[in-house]
Amino acid sequence: MKDYLDEIKDLNQEKKEIIRENNSSMVIANPGTGKTKLLAYKYLHLIKQGIDPKDILCLTFTEKASQEMQERILNLITEEKQPTDLTQINISTFHAFALDNLEENNIISSNLLRYEIFTYLVENQVLNYAESYLLEKIIPKIENAIRYIKSFGITPDQINQEKVKEHLTDTKNYEKQELESYLEHFVNIFKKYEKYKQKKGIDYADLLINFQQQKQKPLYKWVLVDELQDVNNMEAEIV
Repeated sequence: MKDYLDEIKDLNQEKKEIIRENNSSMVIANPGTGKTKLLAYKYLHLIKQGIDPKDILCLTFTEKASQEMQERILNLITEEKQPTDLTQINISTFHAFALDNLEENNIISSNLLRYEIFTYLVENQVLNYAESYLLEKIIPKIENAIRYIKSFGITPDQINQEKVKEHLTDTKNYEKQELESYLEHFVNIFKKYEKYKQKKGIDYADLLINFQQQKQKPLYKWVLVDELQDVNNMEAEIV
């Protein structure tokens, strides 16, 4: 028995089979091959099958990608003249989704982390560099390292320094003792930031950590994720 998918010429047979698939599936393809378009057709297919839009969540990594996904879905719904309550469509980035489902909404500026790193380095005379060099070269690297660690849901209290030290060895540029000293300072900066931040609010990594800790039951029957290659470990677990 034919359905509307059989009449769509810009979808090959493989893509039509993916759209009809009712189990969890992952589409791996090169950029520009139509993954977002495929996701939009999947959304249309679901509501044509009687799935309520409020039971479908569309997630993506960036605001730009979220807007593109929304445009494609709305265009398909309009072209197909599919009766749909547009107010029930849920398309969001991971962070916006977490923010909407948490009571906390006081997001602090990213400048706070940089400030905490800078004051710690200066007050403790950790590195013998000019302040301009610290601001331009050192602080961004420490900031990125902390954000990367938090993207896995790891907080400073979970870092076992003794175990980490077991994996540190002399390198071409640094001795093991120097690396161990840097590790201690790094964890202290991380702790200082987290302690001070608690008085001010939460950062974007906290959004996902807190959401992951508080939400135990699935909120949607269907979850469609675009730009999956850009998500981190914690975002993948949320999905």
